[in-house]
Amino acid sequence: MGEIFMIILGTLSVFAALFLILKPYLPPVIFAYLALWFFYWGKMAWFSHQDFLILGIITIISTIMDLFQEDKQNHKFLASLYMLVGAICGALIGSVLNFVLLIVLCSIGVALGMFVYAKTPLSGKTQFSYSALFQYFCAQGLRIIIVVSMIGLVFGSYIATNASGELLYIY
Repeated sequence: MGEIFMIILGTLSVFAALFLILKPYLPPVIFAYLALWFFYWGKMAWFSHQDFLILGIITIISTIMDLFQEDKQNHKFLASLYMLVGAICGALIGSVLNFVLLIVLCSIGVALGMFVYAKTPLSGKTQFSYSALFQYFCAQGLRIIIVVSMIGLVFGSYIATNASGELLYIY
């Protein structure tokens, strides 16, 4: 009964993290990190203590960066949606391969989503500067990469343990 409750809380944390990417009221990486713990306690994912420590440090650094970010009023919903879809596509492929490819494919997906958005009429600009795109990638894209990579870790760990508790491979 407790494991099912933890899995439900983990799923709600994943949805909260994805929602907070699109509407940045709170740092979404906190909810992604909580999802890791909930799925671990629900025995749906396997992580070592070293993984939790490293991801916890990344969460703290990302949260501090998010608190000092002053450009939240200039947040573009559709740009984040394009980048999020690209990151999820990269994470779906990368989570079944290994952790490094998960991060690399999420990064490529975010960059492609950002460039696709910049080329659509929805962006509102016919001319765009690469420095503005790079700045937006650093402000929003890194947050999306971290959150989607953490969620992809849960998916990859679930596949790795084959949902039976037996570890098939370790990242």
